[in-house]
Amino acid sequence: MTARYRPSQVMPRDLAEAVDALPHWFVIGGQAYPLEVFPGYETSSSFFDGVVAAYAPSLPEIALGLGGLAAAALVTLIGARIFAIVPGAEAKAPHAAAGH
Repeated sequence: MTARYRPSQVMPRDLAEAVDALPHWFVIGGQAYPLEVFPGYETSSSFFDGVVAAYAPSLPEIALGLGGLAAAALVTLIGARIFAIVPGAEAKAPHAAAGH
């Protein structure tokens, strides 16, 4: 049994996800690169205003990112195998070839 989604069902979900992601883009961008918050005015604080932040990920951060990608790929592969959502997967299954 395959799940069929109409565009009217999928589009509102995609739009909600995109709207949810917008604040994250602005926060991360504002932390990495100085933004002009009040055009024409000068602001100051003790947090290195106007300085472009230098950043290089450490080895544990790189390992964590790669591990997350590997875990997501593994879950996707297992899910595709269990739910047989890949087109033509039924024909390639071992029990289909044996005639059972």
